[in-house]
Amino acid sequence: MFNIPRLKKILLFTSVCASIFILALFSSIPLLIRSQYLEEFVTKAIQNQSGYLSSFQGLRVSFFPTPVLHIESFELKPEDGNTTLPLVRADKAAFRPSLFSLLIGKPELAHVVLNHMDIHYTWRSKDGKVVKTVSLKDANLDLWNIRESHPIRFRLKGKFLSGLENVELEGTFESDFKNFRMKDLIVKSEFSIGPVELVHLAGWWGGALPLEFQKGTGSFSGTVLKKEGSSELVLDGKFNVQDLVYRIPPKPVSSLLGNYQSKFQVTIDLASGALAIRNGILIAPFGGPFDFELRFNMFKFFVEEILIKSKEVRLDTLPPYLLSFTELLPVNLGFSGHSQIDFYGKGGPGLLTINSRMDLTGTTLNYSKYFSKPSGTPLFLKSDLKLLGGKVLRGNFSLEFEQASMKGSIVNLDLVSGECEVTILTNKFTIDGWQQYFPTLRQFALSGGVKVLTSFKGNYRFLDQARFMNNVTFDHLAAGAANGAQLGNLSGSIDFGPIDSELHHIRFDIGNTPFTLEGKMLRSPDSRWLVNLQSSAIDLRDLVSQLRKISEATQWEGGRLNWDSIETRLTQVVGADETLERFATQVAWSKDRILIPELNFNAFDGSVTMRADFNQSTSSPRSLIDFQVDRISLARMQAGHEQPLLQGNLFGVGTVTSEGPLDGGWLERLKGRGSISVTNGELRSVDILGGLSEIAELASLKSFESGVTRFSDVRGDFGVGNRKVTTENLFLVSEDFEIQAAGDLNFDGNLNFRLSVFLSPPLSQRIAPGLGENMRLGPIPILIVGPITKPAVRKDPMLIGTFAQQLLQQQFSKIASRFVPTPPQNEKPSSQEQHETTSTEGGKPKRPQSMEQALVDSGFSLLENFFSQKKTSSS
Repeated sequence: MFNIPRLKKILLFTSVCASIFILALFSSIPLLIRSQYLEEFVTKAIQNQSGYLSSFQGLRVSFFPTPVLHIESFELKPEDGNTTLPLVRADKAAFRPSLFSLLIGKPELAHVVLNHMDIHYTWRSKDGKVVKTVSLKDANLDLWNIRESHPIRFRLKGKFLSGLENVELEGTFESDFKNFRMKDLIVKSEFSIGPVELVHLAGWWGGALPLEFQKGTGSFSGTVLKKEGSSELVLDGKFNVQDLVYRIPPKPVSSLLGNYQSKFQVTIDLASGALAIRNGILIAPFGGPFDFELRFNMFKFFVEEILIKSKEVRLDTLPPYLLSFTELLPVNLGFSGHSQIDFYGKGGPGLLTINSRMDLTGTTLNYSKYFSKPSGTPLFLKSDLKLLGGKVLRGNFSLEFEQASMKGSIVNLDLVSGECEVTILTNKFTIDGWQQYFPTLRQFALSGGVKVLTSFKGNYRFLDQARFMNNVTFDHLAAGAANGAQLGNLSGSIDFGPIDSELHHIRFDIGNTPFTLEGKMLRSPDSRWLVNLQSSAIDLRDLVSQLRKISEATQWEGGRLNWDSIETRLTQVVGADETLERFATQVAWSKDRILIPELNFNAFDGSVTMRADFNQSTSSPRSLIDFQVDRISLARMQAGHEQPLLQGNLFGVGTVTSEGPLDGGWLERLKGRGSISVTNGELRSVDILGGLSEIAELASLKSFESGVTRFSDVRGDFGVGNRKVTTENLFLVSEDFEIQAAGDLNFDGNLNFRLSVFLSPPLSQRIAPGLGENMRLGPIPILIVGPITKPAVRKDPMLIGTFAQQLLQQQFSKIASRFVPTPPQNEKPSSQEQHETTSTEGGKPKRPQSMEQALVDSGFSLLENFFSQKKTSSS
């Protein structure tokens, strides 16, 4: 029988001894292992399993709690050795082998730890050239169950373009290390990269980038999955950019600081190079979310399909964030509100086909002060374009707005230089209700039809220098405002071209007045318009009233005119039912010059002819007007007046000038000369005989007092200056007397005249019976002063005393003359005065030489030829 207590003691002793032996044996193994043999073994094992060459400086082995190989200054390089940078360089590395694999003679690693290591992955092109080296600094890597063609679990943390740890990867992968092929890789991993300063990222990338980052960080996170037997790598990721600020050299303008977030799923076929982005979403400061999808072949660098959609694009905030968009916008074009966009693209760098549709219904669109589309009004822009070489656009586009449909063709548009050639054609559309889109016409109700054809060639960034060819056709356009302004029946067409432009058969009505308009614009040497405006009959009062209402309704700068004063003076001159008949004028104007070569009309049983030149193009601006009045009935002119001032038939010719700009002081600087004649008339506000009867010595004339002064002829020369019309030789002939006068009428309507009156022989003998037959009494010196509406006849205090004394003393030889005097002759003006004033020749005014030269300078002869040719062709 066994002694059990004794057996227990023997077994305990044996166990203790065995333990001590085993401990001593394993403790002595590191002393027994040769370092050179171990290094060769490790190096060979790494090369066999990974296909990479390794090197290290220090090596030691620990066995507790499990065997571990510790290596100092570990490096790993490709076998081909075609790079100077190692794939891995670590300060410390620990390799724990699998005990089971050691027992069967196939050493494998169960766990690898690399601390404080740098990883350098060399990205190469198809021909083997180095594209870029991706470096991860100060990283820590753990690998578990490292076996070829078996799942290997890993965890990696490190620094990428940053002094702080910003990279973390964790997951599993499986690969044949010796014969590594990307398509055979099996991966399932989670990762996060960032934040990375975009300035550092751009510097690492190098090369010529279209953007210059000034601020901002980017981060990227997601999962990577590649299944066994599949060549597709699936990436679900998120990409965030924070505080982005950039500029596009060479321009110094920087974008606004913005944040961008994106989610997407990317599938990459490693065999075919096909890349597909699905379920892409982008949120940006200027709108979103943007839904996008992409199919792209990386090997061929060809976009098979790109789709971008969004229902919320805030165009007003887009330009400061997307600076390239600003370059595409014409000057003075503004947006606000939101729009919807659908974009489709296909092609490569050489040729990219683009189809897009933009819904601007929710957008407020403004072009300077001329056009404004409110939010809620449908506006659709479609395009079918081709982008050549990444910078040249060609193709077609269309725009739908209200009843208007516009189709355009882009022959060439260089996005880099801005040079382009575009043709646009619209349908014939109605503009009923379109006043809401034009700020200056908001008070009008518009109607009628328009058709537009436009051709544009030049730089769209400098529209004022571009070459336009336009044809605009009007079909019975009309505009009426609540204040009574009426513009109607506008028909005809306008051609605008790079060399010249024309107005064709333009007809329109302003109030009760119909007009026809023809015109031509010449661009050489300078742009200038030459037009011919005609009307069969102008209702002048109504026309001025309409112009006032139009200016008020459109808030035109002309609204600052003193319309009350203009209408008051017009009422004083023109009767309610009076019209200007057979009105015709020709007008030439350029940037700083307005020339009226011919203006004539019939009115008040007579006619008026005028010419004018308003030249503001020189350092000394000057206005020149010459006119002729032929047999104007003053009675008809003042038919509506309760107290008309003057009646008779008016004749006149003259020239006035003003040195200086067309401003409030224009009248102050007005000067001129001319002659005037009124026949068979009456001075309704002055009674000369009644005034003479107030002189005691002439009291017998009291019975001839009538309240008016009738005459057969008034004539004389006049001058204009200092806000006055002056004359030195006014001569009046009446049945009862003759008058020689000198004086002035200021622009405020005040008279100041000195008269020498010669009574007819019958009246003279009534006062002085001692006078001989055919003798007239005079000169009788009197004054006429005061407002023209009611002037006063007064004695001339300086001369009347002498006249009265000589009359009492019957010294008739000094105060009487024969009845038929010779009217005073005007002095012939000097050659300089002839150059500046108007003279008559054959009853028609002769143009001054300065006016003739102005007509030549303006190119008016071309206009005359143009109109004469049109008349000939039409006949």
